[in-house]
Amino acid sequence: MAYSSGVTNNRGGDGYRGPNPSGGQTAPLFQDTSGMPSFPHVGTAQQLLSNPMVTQAAVNYGQGLVDMGQSYIDRSVGRFAPGLKLYFAVDTNYVLHKLWILLFPYSHKDWSVQYSSEQIQPKQDVNVPDLYIPTMSFVTYILLTGLVLGTQNRFSPEHLGMNASSLLAWLVAEVLLIWLSFFLARVTSQLSWLDILAYCSYKYVSMIVSVTASIIGGSTAYYIALTWTTMAIAYFEVQTLRLRVQPDVTVGASRTRNYLLLVIAILQPLLVLWLTWSLVMHKPPPSIWQPPAGFQ
Repeated sequence: MAYSSGVTNNRGGDGYRGPNPSGGQTAPLFQDTSGMPSFPHVGTAQQLLSNPMVTQAAVNYGQGLVDMGQSYIDRSVGRFAPGLKLYFAVDTNYVLHKLWILLFPYSHKDWSVQYSSEQIQPKQDVNVPDLYIPTMSFVTYILLTGLVLGTQNRFSPEHLGMNASSLLAWLVAEVLLIWLSFFLARVTSQLSWLDILAYCSYKYVSMIVSVTASIIGGSTAYYIALTWTTMAIAYFEVQTLRLRVQPDVTVGASRTRNYLLLVIAILQPLLVLWLTWSLVMHKPPPSIWQPPAGFQ
């Protein structure tokens, strides 16, 4: 018995044709779309950028992203470290005057801070601590350390990272020690932990001057610069902190306060010497194996 599929497979015509229920001519499955209307051409990227409306929209979008990121940073800084931005409110006159006081504090007469209802900005009073000079001094000293290591033929990223980590570790330990000393000595102060961080970081200026002097004039220049700058930093610390650290109303509290300020003043030169001496006075270790005479 023969069956008719009713399907015609015409490979050479307009393509595959399905069955026609009426038994007539089969209709194509895919219609010819060559005559359908097309969408207008959008244009190239250069043409889009030359459009003022597109350019303005891109500028507005980018500005919105910048504003959103800035507001996020402000919220984050205000949440984890309230008032941190205030310590970077400095100008050129403040930085130059502060550096002069750090290196030549004996010519400075008025050490009092002008207090108001709101916390004053550093650029409004040179006696207010800041974090701009400590931050830039820290970065500058790390770069200077890399230069010294290069002249000693022992530069490597590992050495640079170790020096930076050592500086941070000593700084954290010093801040915690001073904070704990204030608590144990039962003294009241107007210092926040950011103030203590700033005062502990001003010694980086002394370290930069001392190491730079060693590069220029050798060990003699290093010891001269070290002596001058560390004595200046110690004098600066005592004159600044004695007005902001007040003893508790107990017998002998004033004497305890004075001893505490003396310890802080002595601690600065010791830390500067400890952190710079091994870098400046480094000598290559002697070779274990010595070649015999006449051996090339």
